Amino acid sequence: MNEDEIKKAFAEGKIQRKKIDDDVQQFIDDAANNRIDALKAVLQDESKRVKLINEVDANRRSSLHFVCHSGNIETFDLLIDAKANINSLDFVSKTVTLPTL
Repeated sequence: MNEDEIKKAFAEGKIQRKKIDDDVQQFIDDAANNRIDALKAVLQDESKRVKLINEVDANRRSSLHFVCHSGNIETFDLLIDAKANINSLDFVSKTVTLPTL
């Protein structure tokens, strides 16, 4: 989905932004920017791992969506080992692997 399609979807009410917790946003940002050490630190805490591993942003994209888009295999493996949902769908029903194809 390109920028114009996203804007149109917002205008039509098909996409709605939701406020997400700061820790969720930080985890997704760390994944998107391949901050391996920060991710490992969070994932070592079981309660944080359970809370954050499959959380999504306002567009229903998980940390794994961003990692697949960036193509970083090490970060991908880290999240998969932490039980990230590889079948997660974003707001346009794309799985985490589609952006890399």
